[in-house]
Amino acid sequence: MRSTVRRDRSWSGDLRGERGEWCTLQTAGNTSGINLRIAHILLGMALIEQSTLLEAPAEAVWAAVKTPAAFRTVTRRLLAMPAIRDRQDQWRTGETAVGWVFLFGFLPFSRRHLHIERIDESTFSLSSHEFGGLIKTWDHDIEVTPIDATTCRYRDQIEIDAGPLTPVIALYAQWFYRMRQRRWRALASGLI
Repeated sequence: MRSTVRRDRSWSGDLRGERGEWCTLQTAGNTSGINLRIAHILLGMALIEQSTLLEAPAEAVWAAVKTPAAFRTVTRRLLAMPAIRDRQDQWRTGETAVGWVFLFGFLPFSRRHLHIERIDESTFSLSSHEFGGLIKTWDHDIEVTPIDATTCRYRDQIEIDAGPLTPVIALYAQWFYRMRQRRWRALASGLI
């Protein structure tokens, strides 16, 4: 499945539901350089890909990606996980953070498990496996790809399984990652 970002920055794409039916989603407005693809919803699973260009060296962005501090910055007022509030060190392969997640920083959503599966220094990629509450699977891959000495592409790919609520959670994830990437662009300007 492909989606389209039109010249006016509106987005449209197709989603396939649990029973194989197709529906079309559209958004309007400025996507600020974000390429967005909701690839499929089939058997309760959704795959969302979103990327943006960052005006910062890939090495600097990658260093930030590996920190809970950057996570807190790009999710501020969208989501809070108090279990990592005071973390100053980097994420480590194999570690798991467990704690409540609060939507918009105050609305209790679920007890969440965030497991760092892989951190690959050679490809600037990080993979996490997350779950909790309504969400059976939230597998998140982050890639930072150098474009030139001062620009890189930041990419999120998320696979979601929330059973029959997957389409609703996928729509939330689309919005959530759009906001995160907007904040990554702001954060990147300070990483130069």
